[in-house]
Amino acid sequence: MLAALPYGDPNDPGVMMGPIVNASQRDRIEAMVQQAVMDGGRLVLGGRRPAQFSRGFWYELTLLADLDNCMTIARDEVFKPVLVAIPYDSDDDAVRIANDSLFGLSGAVVGADRDRAVNFARRIRTRTASVNGGLWYGTDAPFGGYKQSGIGREMGVAGFEEYLEQKSFAEPAASVLRRTHRSRIRRPDLVGNANSRCEPARPELCTCIRRALHLSGRAMARIIA
Repeated sequence: MLAALPYGDPNDPGVMMGPIVNASQRDRIEAMVQQAVMDGGRLVLGGRRPAQFSRGFWYELTLLADLDNCMTIARDEVFKPVLVAIPYDSDDDAVRIANDSLFGLSGAVVGADRDRAVNFARRIRTRTASVNGGLWYGTDAPFGGYKQSGIGREMGVAGFEEYLEQKSFAEPAASVLRRTHRSRIRRPDLVGNANSRCEPARPELCTCIRRALHLSGRAMARIIA
């Protein structure tokens, strides 16, 4: 399948992959693939600079096998057209391998059983997950990473919330209780004129204060605005 993927001019709509961003990055990829082979990895596909391009920083689509998840090329974010095939014994083992990483930007799951694939995608620690080729990118979908792949979000409601600020207020509980007591009002219409009673103007505030005093044992109420 990888051998059939077209790569070349990124302006061509039929192309799936273009060149590497610069010579330094291409050289880094090349060195990592060479090191993986020296460590016992097997080149199944690629591993060279394609001869058909005279300009640009190109590297063939590459597939490596006979490696484990301890190898650098399997663990690091190399930003490369390189895949490492690692065998697994079960779904649980595959989840363990996938989550044994410092990074968690994006992942992909492919499987004939849609429910099984979705359940697997829920368990991997990546911020986004493609299931059977689904495209997660969209202006309404928050984008970002887990772990060392980044903090914060772009796009979606979570992206807007990055620009908002919160504020917390705190007052001595006794002063709040005094103000609440003074603001009690008569409500004779609640249960009829014969059984009129007083209700606090802000019962939710009293509940918040009682809860704060109960939890902390201190005369301080914390009101979040």
